[in-house]
Amino acid sequence: VHDTWRMQPALERALLSGALPELARDALGERPVLFQDHLVSKLPGTADVVKWHQDFSYWPLAEPRGVTMWVALDDSDAENGCLHYLPASHLDGERQPADFVIGATQPARQDLPPLLVESSGVAVPAAAGDVLLHHPLVLHMSPTNLSHRPRRAWSITWVTGAARWRPAHAAHPYLWTLQPSDGEALDPGRFPRPSQRSLQ
Repeated sequence: VHDTWRMQPALERALLSGALPELARDALGERPVLFQDHLVSKLPGTADVVKWHQDFSYWPLAEPRGVTMWVALDDSDAENGCLHYLPASHLDGERQPADFVIGATQPARQDLPPLLVESSGVAVPAAAGDVLLHHPLVLHMSPTNLSHRPRRAWSITWVTGAARWRPAHAAHPYLWTLQPSDGEALDPGRFPRPSQRSLQ
C-alpha cells in the first residue's frame, strides 16, 4: 500500500513529528523531506522473494540524496524473511535496476553496470518496533517467509531539500499523478518537511 500516511492520521503524526523524522534528520544531516511510504507484507508460507536491488532504482529523482527507513511491525528473522544486506555495496555506485518482484518490468539501463550478487549477504533480524535505515544504493533483499507468522513492515523514503525530479530515471506512480518536470524541486505542499519545532 503506497502513501499510507495520507490515509491514516496516526501514521501522518508519526512522520511529521517525533522520533522518526528525528532519525531521518540525523541520518541525512539536515531537515528531511518525506517522499513516500509503503506498508509491505510477507504473509506466512508465501513464496515471495524480493530480489537484490537498490531502492534508488525506483525513485524518479536525479540523485540518491536520501535514506530508506524500514520499521518492523512484526518480529522479523531469518525464518520469516528478514532483510539481508550486502555491506558497503553503496560504495560501488548505481547498478542496473532489478525486477525484484514477479511481473515488474524495469526499464533497461545499459549505461549502468549490471547488478551481480554472489553472496547471501548479512541477515538483519529486527524486533517489532525496531527501525533500520539504509542508503538508497545499498543492495538488499528479503527471502521467502517460511514461518507461520506474518512479516509486516513500514518502509519510508526521506530525501533532502536538494532533491530534484528526473522522470526518465524510473517509472513511478507520481509521474502520472503529478507529472513533474525534469529538474523541478519537490513541491513542499505535496512533500512535507517536518516542522523545525518537532525536530528539537
